[in-house]
Amino acid sequence: MNAQVFPLDGGDLVGKVLVLVAAGLILWWALRPRFQIRITVDGGQLLHADGMTAWQRGKLADFFDKDAPLERRLTIVGLRGRDGRLWLKFRGRVDRATEQRIRNFLTLIL
Repeated sequence: MNAQVFPLDGGDLVGKVLVLVAAGLILWWALRPRFQIRITVDGGQLLHADGMTAWQRGKLADFFDKDAPLERRLTIVGLRGRDGRLWLKFRGRVDRATEQRIRNFLTLIL
């Protein structure tokens, strides 16, 4: 009976590992979430607001300038679910109260 199902010579093992890594990357790319909204704020200044109208960007810039000034860089990504619910993910340091104020404001203008 042959005990070696996969021989461990260098070329075959490296090739199999590369195929597995490539398959993993393709799977990750295909299943990653596609965000409809991307907002970047740095020091209270709105840098990017992708997926929003000019009116929404203006309101958002005023909000971060006057109502919720942030000292650090913050990126917010989000999408609307099938049920209309707004799903947001915050990347950066922000306290829970400010995060909730931002959620409420975005729900209001989107």
